[in-house]
Amino acid sequence: MATNILMPALSPTMTEGKLAKWLKKEGDAVKSGDVLAEIETDKATMEVEAVDEGFLAKIVVPDDTEGVAVNAVIGILTAEKGEKLDAPAAAPKEAAKPAAAPEPAAAEPAAELPAQMTDLRRTVLSFLLSADRPMTAYQLLDRLRAVWPGAAPPTVYRSLEFLREQGLIHKLELSNAFVACTEPGHHTSSVQLLVCQNCGQVTELEDEAIAEAVLKAAGAVGFQPSVRHVEIDGLCAECAAPS
Repeated sequence: MATNILMPALSPTMTEGKLAKWLKKEGDAVKSGDVLAEIETDKATMEVEAVDEGFLAKIVVPDDTEGVAVNAVIGILTAEKGEKLDAPAAAPKEAAKPAAAPEPAAAEPAAELPAQMTDLRRTVLSFLLSADRPMTAYQLLDRLRAVWPGAAPPTVYRSLEFLREQGLIHKLELSNAFVACTEPGHHTSSVQLLVCQNCGQVTELEDEAIAEAVLKAAGAVGFQPSVRHVEIDGLCAECAAPS
């Protein structure tokens, strides 16, 4: 069975873009979450990720092609290697987009998103922004599969790694869960995360005095921290209040 790979839209107003380069060759095996190609506009670069497993049977639009229309077929994926292509698979009448991601929480920070914020990464971030407590990678995967049926664990872990590198989320090491950063883009790990053991709410602080005290104390015993954020378990104000 052949599946079209379509030119994605980087924004609601985008009508065309440039296929900069393919990162897979014809005949290559493809897993869900693999990056297939890079798309460019004058404002951003986007990675096209596979949502199904199979083989890249045909590259329809070659590298460095300008003016590729949104929803145009740029490649064809097949379930079996060497599967015969009698004719290109029919393109859908409307954009083949995943179901709309949930609206972010009202408190979503207004920082500018990174240039390579793909639809999939944006969806993962929106889940964390709208969550009322930290989420593990597999909790995110369960939600992601509702809108990206072919999503696999590597898909989520790559997205989380990217979001952490951009300073948009934090990882809670003690619970191996993730939470959206309240000040995205600050690119510093000198934060203190107050984790409520009752409701799961996380409050983020950025007190440089605490960070410097931890570094000083660690240095006094010859220890070199690789992670500077501090996690403190306890009860939030609401949970600690007398009932």
